[in-house]
Amino acid sequence: MKYRALLADTIAMIVFSTLFGSAIELGLSHLTIAQTFHTRLAAIPVLLVMVKPYAWLRKLGMEHWQVGEEDWIKKAVVDIAVSVIMRVIPYAVVLAHAGADQKQIATACTTVAILSAVIGRPYGVFLEFIRKTFKVTA
Repeated sequence: MKYRALLADTIAMIVFSTLFGSAIELGLSHLTIAQTFHTRLAAIPVLLVMVKPYAWLRKLGMEHWQVGEEDWIKKAVVDIAVSVIMRVIPYAVVLAHAGADQKQIATACTTVAILSAVIGRPYGVFLEFIRKTFKVTA
């Protein structure tokens, strides 16, 4: 059962991130299809590393806030918080490693935090759909 949950979470993260990331890269950033393909391919190892911590943090948040099946507001809050935490912190580390200064890191992370907040709940809904498809219980 644990392997089914890991597989469902992995598929959900890769598919959602690929679709959302591609839309941003093609639509907003005007990357070429080839650049987007390479970017999405390069993102897969990062996503694979994030799957378990993301699932663990989301589960922890749902348990802490005692989120029930019908608690859509609590679910949204947890999904948004986990999305922001799990995207902004690694991004800040990558930026610092790449030599960005504090102002650049703050600006980039603020943008990512806003986008992460926007996609937090849609990803949670998609994740729940994939888990139900794979017959994974919460």
